[in-house]
Amino acid sequence: MTNVEMLQSLFRNIVGQLNAVYDQHESRAVAFMLMESLLQVSQVDILADKDTTFSPQQRNQLQGMLDRLLLHEPVQYVLGEADFCGLTLKVAPGVLIPRPETEELVEWVCDDLKNLPSPSIVDVCTGSGCIALALAHRFPDARVRATDLSQEALAIAEANARRLSLPVSFIHADALGDCPFGAEGGQPLPLFDAVVSNPPYVRQSERQDMDANVLDFEPEEALFVADDTPLIFYEAIARAARARLTPRGALYFEINSVLGSSVLAMLSSLGYAHAELRQDAYGNDRMVKAAPSFP
Repeated sequence: MTNVEMLQSLFRNIVGQLNAVYDQHESRAVAFMLMESLLQVSQVDILADKDTTFSPQQRNQLQGMLDRLLLHEPVQYVLGEADFCGLTLKVAPGVLIPRPETEELVEWVCDDLKNLPSPSIVDVCTGSGCIALALAHRFPDARVRATDLSQEALAIAEANARRLSLPVSFIHADALGDCPFGAEGGQPLPLFDAVVSNPPYVRQSERQDMDANVLDFEPEEALFVADDTPLIFYEAIARAARARLTPRGALYFEINSVLGSSVLAMLSSLGYAHAELRQDAYGNDRMVKAAPSFP
């Protein structure tokens, strides 16, 4: 048996429950997301207070989603997807949820590569595959590979690539190992126009400043580094990239906002003569581009 309910009434009920864990603005945004996903209605439909019919199964599914949100589980995991650079990606607790700051990093890479006919790109610590897939989408003729140590992350990334029909090669590789860009079966690795990475960069001492929805649900191995070696991934990737960049190639990192000067100093010590630090939309040091030399 189906139930008929006015959308505004249902919307207010959802917002009222979500106010226990979100502020009013966030509650409304999440309520819109839930209703759009589950009931296939638009914000216009909701604001116009149209009536809708839904089954007991849908009602139970909606309440199950609300119960998970009330335990601080991120809405992207509850819905099973996240938007990134115009793409809808499947996400699960085995991968980080893509952030807007990472979209800014992708835009920087895209701007630099826009005049290359078929750029060669590698994304290290790919997670959901968001960076690699966004770049493959923007550059259909690019040769894009992506690596990660987590087999679970690679499975999610590969599923995203299949669903979006984007030709990215996903390779199991350790960013701290001998070949962070992935082995080629005895063949020499290609040179890359862009080496991109958003590696783990949150220091263990910063846990106390993080929200429960991150700490309790997102994968620790993709987030944290030891306080005494906060640049361990950056240094390993930068060392390997020195021999794998084309003459015009560059290295792009998303970074911990408090470690910008440390990342620049590390890159200089490894012989990167040109490095640029950029802030994100919130005014935080967030991205670095570096190259051994620019023409």
